[in-house]
Amino acid sequence: MFKVFLSPGSKGCQKARDLKTIAVVVDALRASATIVTLLEKGVETIFVVSEVEDAWALKRELPQAMLVGERNNLIIEGFDYSNSPSEIFSASDLKGRLVIFTSTSGARRILACKGATKVFVGTTLNAEALSAVLREESQKHQKDIVIIPAGVYGKEEFSEEDVVASWEIAKRIGFKVIDETGFLTEEVKNRTVEENFYLSKHGKELIELGLEKDVKFCAQVGVSKTIPEVYQFIEKAALVKNRLS
Repeated sequence: MFKVFLSPGSKGCQKARDLKTIAVVVDALRASATIVTLLEKGVETIFVVSEVEDAWALKRELPQAMLVGERNNLIIEGFDYSNSPSEIFSASDLKGRLVIFTSTSGARRILACKGATKVFVGTTLNAEALSAVLREESQKHQKDIVIIPAGVYGKEEFSEEDVVASWEIAKRIGFKVIDETGFLTEEVKNRTVEENFYLSKHGKELIELGLEKDVKFCAQVGVSKTIPEVYQFIEKAALVKNRLS
């Protein structure tokens, strides 16, 4: 039987690379939900980049692409949309579009998984559908799964909501789960996802900024069948498409 590791931040990315596992990046508030929603709204390809300057450089090569992203929770000046799944959900001009996306931590973790056997993006929204795909891919490639709570970039601590969302995926796979965060107490597991998100440090920050709608949106469980998968890494970008499209 294969195992599922909940391994946060840069250590999780390194584990996925070193062991060539199936990797899942979970940035629950909000990058994973934004990526899922972009693809669900019909975006063809998302170019995920680490840095704002990389986004602008790619925009010069792909002038038709939209810019989506944030720094310090706020939209980047000159971008079309923020890293806001509720905003994206309300948009009407996305079908068939190309998107260049960057965020504070989630985007960087996706790129840091280059070298893993497969790289997916997950959160509570697609936990049900994604868990089935992960089980299938693990058995097909004979590899363990590393779910990576993205955490705060540049720091080794995890974000509580990322661990909660990772658990929502992991517990549905049916393999033994090894929690390397130490956060998943029975108290945490017995709360609803929404309760955990609202209690998290990042959740509180977003609510203070007037972004409670995003926190509530991101806390939905199993509402999407969209499976974001990295199908190619190029020089400074990971190209993400919906696996089921």
